[in-house]
Amino acid sequence: MFQADLMGLPAALNTLRTYAEGRNGWAWALAALLVDLAARNARFEDLNG
Repeated sequence: MFQADLMGLPAALNTLRTYAEGRNGWAWALAALLVDLAARNARFEDLNG
């Protein structure tokens, strides 16, 4: 999660979407929290209050 915050959640989400389109894509199902935070351009760190 720290690395995702550093690179930005929208970029991390795009990378995960690429993995999800490949072989065994089912294993890369996107978490609703990640999609929501990326849409708001928020960070995991923001969840700490």
